[in-house]
Amino acid sequence: APRVALRNVDASSALVARQAGSKDVGSWLALPPSGDRASSWHWPKSNGPREVQFGVVGSDGSPKWAPAVSLDAVAGHALLLPDQAGVVRVEVRVNDDQAQPPHEAVTARACVDRLGEKPLFALRNRCKRFHVKVKHGKAVAADAPPGETSVLGFADATAPREVTIWVGGNAPSELVDISAVSELLSIAGGTVDARVLLENGTRVLEVADAGTLFEESADDDADDDAGDGEGGDGGADEDPLAKLKRRTAGAGSSGGRRRGKKKPGKGGGDDDEKKGGKKATVWRDGSQRNKKISAKAAAELDRSGAQGGSDAAAAADARRLDEMRGTYMPAAGEAAAWDQTEELLVVDEPDDDGVPRGWFSRNVGGLMANVAGTQTLRRDQVDPVMEELKKKLLEKNVALEVAEAITASVADGLVGKSVERFRGAASMIRDALAEAVGRVLTPKRSTDVLREVLACKAKNQGPYSIVFVGINGVGKSTSLSKVAYYLKEHGVDVMITACDTFRSGAVEQLRSHARCLDVELFEKGYLKDPADVARASLAHARTQKRDCVLIDTAGRMQNNDKLMRELAKLVTVNSPDLVLFVGEALVGNDGIDQLNMFNKSLSQFCPDGRQIDGLVLTKFDTIDDKVGATLSMTYKTGQPIMFIGVGQKYTHLKKLSVNAVVNSLFM
Repeated sequence: APRVALRNVDASSALVARQAGSKDVGSWLALPPSGDRASSWHWPKSNGPREVQFGVVGSDGSPKWAPAVSLDAVAGHALLLPDQAGVVRVEVRVNDDQAQPPHEAVTARACVDRLGEKPLFALRNRCKRFHVKVKHGKAVAADAPPGETSVLGFADATAPREVTIWVGGNAPSELVDISAVSELLSIAGGTVDARVLLENGTRVLEVADAGTLFEESADDDADDDAGDGEGGDGGADEDPLAKLKRRTAGAGSSGGRRRGKKKPGKGGGDDDEKKGGKKATVWRDGSQRNKKISAKAAAELDRSGAQGGSDAAAAADARRLDEMRGTYMPAAGEAAAWDQTEELLVVDEPDDDGVPRGWFSRNVGGLMANVAGTQTLRRDQVDPVMEELKKKLLEKNVALEVAEAITASVADGLVGKSVERFRGAASMIRDALAEAVGRVLTPKRSTDVLREVLACKAKNQGPYSIVFVGINGVGKSTSLSKVAYYLKEHGVDVMITACDTFRSGAVEQLRSHARCLDVELFEKGYLKDPADVARASLAHARTQKRDCVLIDTAGRMQNNDKLMRELAKLVTVNSPDLVLFVGEALVGNDGIDQLNMFNKSLSQFCPDGRQIDGLVLTKFDTIDDKVGATLSMTYKTGQPIMFIGVGQKYTHLKKLSVNAVVNSLFM
């Protein structure tokens, strides 16, 4: 399958693609307008840069090239053309349609941004007399005269989306992050205001004379009321992108909006509603330009039934909190899993007919039935038992080299030993087996996280920081919340940090857990640098005298270099005390590959060669025959298992017991 698939989704412009800097015209790929299928493309040079340049074919037939973009970065870019005559929008993603080839390939969609056709970024200048420029680094990203709107692009696709705003002859503003919606900012010595809005997928940097943005919000409410009654200019249900077009077309040199009533019979009223059908609901979530809403529109949006306002919202929040507590909090008197102990049970009593109940007693006990008294164990007596043990270990998903290492260790410890009086040989083998498994599970470092946190607290060296990493969907956030509950129950002051700034709903999920746990959540929303969020949270925790900070990260596949570099940056910048890999016990030996890839990537991208410090295995109560993969994972990677999850509630967390593993393997 090809590594890259390219598609031009623009309706009119022909595009061309080349490997960055390639002068070989024969290797360029022509992309006709509105391609309904992607064009497969193998790299012209396998040892060349993994970057692609897109160009727009001009009237003279030669392309104007945009800056190179890495196809390893799953993201969207708006790239300036060299003469700033246009912007090429590039959306890069891993092919998620497995029914269509190329499988596991990178798909890039490219088009020419035009105002009103959903550009990624735009600049709207609503000043009456000031000319506005936006610079990304030293390059001009957008330029708009008074009352006009222009597409905004970047010369460097990899740099942060932080720009400076130049208004007239005033000094430039401080850096403004336009990758996220912002509150009102005062710039140019207070003469103008600026803000970042999200309008139908476009991030719009809006600049206006000081105070006018507040006045316009009130005007928009009046317009909404007028539109409800008279079919006015736009109304509350007008598409945000249509508003952007209308403001641009209707704005004169003053930068204002033309207002006026529509002619009778030209829209609005009951007749228009009947013809147009049901109107779409416009939810005011703070991402649209009109942050205020009329009383009539608010009443229409009220779904509480009794229109209870804040009381209804508070009741809904309380109801959600009760649901969370019912799902995750333990019942009254319920013992936590970490307080429960497990005995070694592989040697059991026979049933009423004198037949041993368990596998160990039936097989190992049968082979050693004739060995008793003070007899010394010989190699020929022990080896048949070890073969049976090895077969059983392999059946339980233990890797061959691990099974051989365990049985060899048990055999070496038994040969030459005398069977103790009043104690069977099977019991000796059981204890030797538990000791050998314990050596495999005994890590290079302590697995007592609580002791390390309390020691850090006693030395006043806090906060102790733990980063949770792993692939998508393995239960990192839930495991983090369980660890938070475990530490809090033992007197540790915990804070949670939301560094998954990519997955939709990730912050809200942690906020629900934090409310349920009654701990502080530190978050900066979405589309932020996770390393910066983590650093800010640690600084905040120090000022608040927190004992421990638990840092959640976005799930990522172990072979995604871009996201692994991002994770390495977070670890390098913040130097956490512990980096825990969260994986599912259900995946068996596949978890070893995942962990090895994470370790390899971290050691490669972290200057100090930092690696994973320990494991958290989820769904351990459902693994059955795959319990052996736990031994293999620890043996092959040398990483200790800090915690295992054995259920959904916060108390369903415990340390891995050697006795529990031996019982699962041989009962």
